[in-house]
Amino acid sequence: MTFYKSVFGGDLDLMTIGSSPMAGEMPPETHNNIMHANLKFGNDMSIMASDLMGNDKFVQGNAFNIAVGCSSPDEIKMHFEKLSAGGNVFCKLEKTFFAELFAGITDKFGVTWLLVYGPA
Repeated sequence: MTFYKSVFGGDLDLMTIGSSPMAGEMPPETHNNIMHANLKFGNDMSIMASDLMGNDKFVQGNAFNIAVGCSSPDEIKMHFEKLSAGGNVFCKLEKTFFAELFAGITDKFGVTWLLVYGPA
């Protein structure tokens, strides 16, 4: 993410697993990993990243997710319904400590999507 900051400029915010509200639920050896990175640049552009991959091993192609910031609860629900059809929901649409609504989906083509609406 620091490389992308050097490319695009902007403001980079990093949250480690150990400094997150989920720290107590995660193994100590993961606490220095990045739970959430957000690089904001330009006019409403952002790149988000995380070291969390669930139980999956790294395979070329699963190294990134596409994150979509939604402008309303209706918009995130619409995207959730369409992207999850025939796909796999690995994080149901719910309120989290970092968003009013969040969902994680791997669509029927194997593309992973993170849907986010509003700050918590």
